[in-house]
Amino acid sequence: MIGYYQFQHRSKKWWRRLFFFFLAAGCYNAYVAARCAGGNTFKYKSGYKDWLEDLAQELVTPVTARSAPQCSSGPVGATSEHNCEKIFEKRKVCRECALSRSGTDVRARATVYGCRQCNEALHVKCFGKHVRRHHK
Repeated sequence: MIGYYQFQHRSKKWWRRLFFFFLAAGCYNAYVAARCAGGNTFKYKSGYKDWLEDLAQELVTPVTARSAPQCSSGPVGATSEHNCEKIFEKRKVCRECALSRSGTDVRARATVYGCRQCNEALHVKCFGKHVRRHHK
């Protein structure tokens, strides 16, 4: 029965044909299982093709647009006193990178940004970790 309703997907790649064969086999097995479980109350008396169309319709759900997430005005974890700003003229080693990479052979990267209140060099990405660690 599965040979009658194969998906028409021609491809030179053998694994794609195999994938669609197993997809069709799985769909047909689900139809047979639903027909056996439904007994006389099974609503698809006309056949597999109608059931397959309804299955495809259920799997393709309408996409609903989501609103963009609300962003805060400051960086993550910023408090009123601690802000990540460009405070150095010369690049300095990021404090959080130096702490996380201590004891390894990886060198910490440098930045011109930092926390003005603490007067420490910090990457913008490391600033939230710094605030959570030191200014709870």
